[in-house]
Amino acid sequence: MISRRPRALIAKVGLCAFSTAFAFAVAEGTLRICGQQPGFISAYKDFKKVQTLAVSESFRVDPSGIISVNIDCEEEWITTAGVNAQGFRGEDFSIVEKSDKKKILFIGDSFTWGASAEPITSSFVDIVSQSGYAVFNTGISGTGPSQYANVAEKYIPALRPDIVAVIFFMGNDIRIDPPLSPGQTLYHVTNVGWLYAFDSNGTYMDADAAYHHYIKRSNMIKAKRSNVSLKNVIKNGLTRSVVGTYIWMGLNKTYLRLLRLEKKQNESFNADNRINEKNKEVCRLLNDIQILAHSYASDFKLFIVPGRPSRISIHNDIAYNRDVFEGLDPLCPQNLKEDDYRGKNDSHFNNKGHRKFADFILHVLHNN
Repeated sequence: MISRRPRALIAKVGLCAFSTAFAFAVAEGTLRICGQQPGFISAYKDFKKVQTLAVSESFRVDPSGIISVNIDCEEEWITTAGVNAQGFRGEDFSIVEKSDKKKILFIGDSFTWGASAEPITSSFVDIVSQSGYAVFNTGISGTGPSQYANVAEKYIPALRPDIVAVIFFMGNDIRIDPPLSPGQTLYHVTNVGWLYAFDSNGTYMDADAAYHHYIKRSNMIKAKRSNVSLKNVIKNGLTRSVVGTYIWMGLNKTYLRLLRLEKKQNESFNADNRINEKNKEVCRLLNDIQILAHSYASDFKLFIVPGRPSRISIHNDIAYNRDVFEGLDPLCPQNLKEDDYRGKNDSHFNNKGHRKFADFILHVLHNN
């Protein structure tokens, strides 16, 4: 005969098990209704499969390997942005060349282009242009030091500017992109977003291949960074359901955080002795631009756009990556705050940030 206490305990255990199973079933059903699938968590924000891949030919690559806007592409944003005959934003270079003002060749990426300024003519390059300087703006979104060096090699001898100003973004400019040939592009602009055109081995992919490459890598459960040391039987069991899939990812992330914590405790990061081939190559490219500028009697300025304060890490910290700037004089404003950037999902300047950065550039130029 079973006593009352064990019966009460069994009843409680049974009720708890039923409640857990019911909550699991409700959560599973809700997630599936919302489109979630067992064993799949997207690794890319807003990346979705499409029935038909639409590709825009809005950018082109010239024989020098320089990316610029394809002015023959009939898209409204090209007209709205004020793209010139050279495929860059701003006045046509032939008009700027005739100016009696001191001329500045700006080289950079989306920050230099004017991203997230509203209107775009509120960008820091435009503010400098409105402050007594004639400006050649060669900023193109998504580019990096490889493009900067190509732009310098082509346009410094051709334009002979008084000042060459490279705008270096700590967020993603410590990188080397593969060389481009005419007909290729660094990114494919599509209806699912900008797709990087090279795989991890540096092999060029057309838009369709890049799309399927992203699909293959879009599942965080199968991504390389997912921990494979935990027993596959646990993973396979959990990922049969949507709720289990999220439990697996939570366990996996916790495990990886512990590994990183252990690594930080056992390793000493020394910025002074850090040897990094990528950093060395970026440093070489920047120094080449400086040497080229000086050979044509142009002053050289390297302006640094720091990453958002909330996203600073060893990968984009100026002090930690000081070897990138060996032989150079990097100029970085110290007054930029979190609220000078656009927002959570946009690390570009807002109008206040553009204004601050323009004021910093003008201060440097006026005190040169």
